[in-house]
Amino acid sequence: MMSSLSIELCNHYNLTLVIYNDIEKIVFPYKGDLIRIELPFAKHTATNPFYARFIRFILLIRKLRRLKRQRNIDISISFMEASNIVNVLSRRNDKLILSVRSYLTLEFKDHKRMNILKNVIKVLYNRADYIVVPSDLIQLDLVNNFNVKGNRVSLIYNFIDKDKINELKDDSVEQELENTDRTFPVLINVGRLTYPKGQWFLIPLLKKVKQTIPNAKLVILGEGLLKEKLMSLAHDAELKIFDGCGKNNPGSISNSDIILLGYKANIFPYLSRSNLFIFSSLYEGFPNVIIEAMVCRLPILSTDCFSGPRDILAPGTEGPLEANTMELAKYGILLPVITDADPDLENKLNIWTGATIRILSEQALSAHYAQQSAIRSADYEKGGIMKQWINLIEN
Repeated sequence: MMSSLSIELCNHYNLTLVIYNDIEKIVFPYKGDLIRIELPFAKHTATNPFYARFIRFILLIRKLRRLKRQRNIDISISFMEASNIVNVLSRRNDKLILSVRSYLTLEFKDHKRMNILKNVIKVLYNRADYIVVPSDLIQLDLVNNFNVKGNRVSLIYNFIDKDKINELKDDSVEQELENTDRTFPVLINVGRLTYPKGQWFLIPLLKKVKQTIPNAKLVILGEGLLKEKLMSLAHDAELKIFDGCGKNNPGSISNSDIILLGYKANIFPYLSRSNLFIFSSLYEGFPNVIIEAMVCRLPILSTDCFSGPRDILAPGTEGPLEANTMELAKYGILLPVITDADPDLENKLNIWTGATIRILSEQALSAHYAQQSAIRSADYEKGGIMKQWINLIEN
């Protein structure tokens, strides 16, 4: 989102982008002057001891404050909690806009070491001029659980560039995935391979789906630590896996059940050549990838997780779902969240299996939700959403 916003804001303002982590390669396009703040203990920051983290934190505040003075910064926009806190503590005379991108209560529950930030947020976030969130539930979470004043929180959805997506989706993909040459339906998931993204349950789901639709395949785009678990689960389920990033990869896409293609800078040709998008996250901030799949006219199956999917697929309704139900919502199908320790795992998998088979088997239902995806995606085009950002900046 920072990448997309920089490109648009450069049409109106002199823009400086500041990063401070040890990123070897910038993979997203951007506009503006990019400045990297150099800090000590830059390698493997996630495993740094407390003293190293503290030194980096203090130095970052000092260097960012100096940069704001040197560049005469009027407005500072920051993304996610560490940067938001540093933005507040480095304030001079600048207007502060913080952006919270995830449902913090669940994120802190999963990452115990982050709990220290909860009290810091309660103290510091009300010092900002505005806090931008991409979903209703994140707004409620901040107000109810972090004591953030409601009048400081602004709901602005993430935006998409529909014309750019339509241009990019015409790029080529692996020959076996081309629609014209394919004899199998494709379920696709896109995201980092991490526990909160939930891709592990797609393996037993595919196993069940294939009992009815034997030639169904699952494509996953993304990299991460969950990959080994996915491969192990596929092996246990006797499903053939194609590892597009493996050095010694046997077989081919056509004779595999699960296709892991790693990180793709351009996901759109893969989305546009698939039959169904499956969103599996346990929790989210705002799942951009659902909107991107909608632009590619894909029917959507999604967990009804905190937060984002319900905002997109069933706007104006309340959730989440009860444990053993599914919702044929206005713009897609909402299904229960599944965790690896779920006592009701089998029942939930059966619900997911039934929904998947229906979409792949019932042409009218699939066509209906493909059309609804195209309609809904228009609500997230950049023109109207950028007006909201500019109004926030100017007021």
